[in-house]
Amino acid sequence: MHRAEQDFSSKLHLTYEFSLASIDSACACVNRKIVYSLADSSEGFFSVDKSSGIIILEHPLDRELQPSYNITVRASDQGIVQTLSSFATVTITVLDINDNPPVFERRDYLVTVPEDTSPSAEILSVFATSKDIGTNAEITYLIRSGNEKAKFRINSTTGSISVVEALDYEACKDFYLVVEAKDGGSPALSAVTTVNINVTDVNDNAPRFSQEVYSAVISEDASVGDSVITLIAEDLDSPPNGQIHFSIINGDRDNEFSVDPSLGLIKVKRRLDRERVSGYSLVIQARDSGLPSLSASVTVNVDISDVNDNSPIFTPANYTAVIQENKPVGTSILQLVVTDKDSLHNGPPFAFSILAGNEEEEFTLDPQGVLRSAVVFKHMVATEYVLCVQ
Repeated sequence: MHRAEQDFSSKLHLTYEFSLASIDSACACVNRKIVYSLADSSEGFFSVDKSSGIIILEHPLDRELQPSYNITVRASDQGIVQTLSSFATVTITVLDINDNPPVFERRDYLVTVPEDTSPSAEILSVFATSKDIGTNAEITYLIRSGNEKAKFRINSTTGSISVVEALDYEACKDFYLVVEAKDGGSPALSAVTTVNINVTDVNDNAPRFSQEVYSAVISEDASVGDSVITLIAEDLDSPPNGQIHFSIINGDRDNEFSVDPSLGLIKVKRRLDRERVSGYSLVIQARDSGLPSLSASVTVNVDISDVNDNSPIFTPANYTAVIQENKPVGTSILQLVVTDKDSLHNGPPFAFSILAGNEEEEFTLDPQGVLRSAVVFKHMVATEYVLCVQ
């Protein structure tokens, strides 16, 4: 038994041939004539020329299906009395060509990472293989598109994807990277896959009010439940981190106001009295629902507008005055002093009038509240007058 070896390139045309060394018979003449045949044709992939011993390829080869073949060649003489034969085993090795592109283990990848992921942290590895061998199967990875903001990088050898710049959920929630795997053949073959990177929110943004200070005016006769003002605050984080709750943390000592925890609407909770408290500086807090939670506060100045709910008051409530007889008309007898707890527009100037005791019109009241004589008084006519002034 003899053994021969030959290398074949995968996918060769059917014209590839090689010679098998002739095996001479010890016999002469017709006994020396050798006829070659295959004892094993490897399922018809090969044949042998019976005269020359050249092995012929009959079908295309595919190294990825079978990398080598062992065929047995028989050499027989043409002896008349007795035919003698010898056998040789031929090993045919199929060489690789770059005919198989890389294949990713998955068509697409999905990974979720929090926005506070540290730079240089590995978040995912992609993996591709090739049915080829050697250099043809050496895979190099690269990010073809989707990384315009340069937030990620990929290890060209291992396919490991890592963060290189800080992520910000509020700026970008999703990244779609197209990753290419390229083999080392010439020309190189490649494949692509999609990597979807979903950035999740962390509570890194405190609520922010739409104004630095709010101002509102409400009448002192407002009913319980009347609206005062609606505060607006926003949180750039997503729910639940961005869900805001409002509360009054200062300035409402007597518990006269309430705020809707969700809407930020301030309402009257108890009856107001401008003469008691003319204004309030409420401190409202907006707190998010993150863990730990973040908050912001704002001042709301509430001015209580006046209504005319207080009557003028004479000070003192009763007056006594003396005028000598024979004083000329227009003599000042008394200056009335009046106060009003309401604001100025509901107070002075006051309008004075004599309701009773002045039937004979002996007295007059000017706009300044000065009581004057309208006649020349005589002691013999009357010694005392009682007036009711409004």
